[in-house]
Amino acid sequence: MRRSNCVLARRSHPRQPLAASHTVTFTPIFDTNIFGHVQSGIISRKDWQRVVQNKPGLGWPLSLVTVLELLVDLDNVTEENFAAFRERIDIAFRLANGQILEDPKFLICKNLLRVPVPPHIVPPSAAVLSMHINVIRRARSLKELLTGTVKSKPNQPSGLRDTNAPKVIVEGVKNTWIHRVKSTATALYPEWGNCFAQTGRRLPVEIRRAFEQELDFDAEAIRFTDELLDWYEVDKKPEIVAELKPRLDAQIRFTIFVVTEFLLRNYSLEKHDSDVFDQFQLGYLALDEFIIVSNDPDMWKRTAGSPQSSRIMSFETFLHSLP
Repeated sequence: MRRSNCVLARRSHPRQPLAASHTVTFTPIFDTNIFGHVQSGIISRKDWQRVVQNKPGLGWPLSLVTVLELLVDLDNVTEENFAAFRERIDIAFRLANGQILEDPKFLICKNLLRVPVPPHIVPPSAAVLSMHINVIRRARSLKELLTGTVKSKPNQPSGLRDTNAPKVIVEGVKNTWIHRVKSTATALYPEWGNCFAQTGRRLPVEIRRAFEQELDFDAEAIRFTDELLDWYEVDKKPEIVAELKPRLDAQIRFTIFVVTEFLLRNYSLEKHDSDVFDQFQLGYLALDEFIIVSNDPDMWKRTAGSPQSSRIMSFETFLHSLP
């Protein structure tokens, strides 16, 4: 049975961009690239120390998305590069004091729509992921990590032996993203699969030329919002759609960009892992208290014009906003 007792929670936080004179009142979500830049020295230790000194007592929680993207490297880590992998994890863990935010879809359901979480929504466990990254940062070698011989606290896992849980979670996120892009492409042009098999292109020439000019962004945004509400099992009342659609605008713009690339330019979903996580990360911006700190210019470009664009900022901009 579809739930209908949905009330969108109002927030009182300001939407204007941060300025140097402001005290930060938002919760910053640090994109994965930030931790790599701290490790490599692109972000100086002095600047990072200033960030750490300004974090609240409990730390700034990591987003679940950032943690998943950090864990992607588990597939490729070797003894030679394990120390660097572990350092990135440790930098992130210390900033957050081990805290990890729930899945953004879960937070939208719980804190924005104010409806019970549907039973089919089983987000990755933030607590389990926190234990995984804590084990990784304490391992002295890859062998120690994989053989379960990391010194651990009581009732804590001592390694990642006999479990591929992080990999399974990451693959689940990727597969969900791939399905969403392909289903959107199918709604726009149902024959793209047959066209690709026959010509190596997903759209015929005559359609490809007109596609970008004729794409109705507002209609696609409404469809995206409707699909999300279906997934939440919430009635698609006009007032709910009207309130939720602008909150999802950045995520919608990013998705439509990728769908357009997929149909027009043979974009490979499987080869663009970072886009999976960027789209997922943008879901947090539906909730007014979050900002995203990222040095990824693609994220800025693909969300330009969105009401949430002022809450996506570079590390330098965020640093200047600190007291």
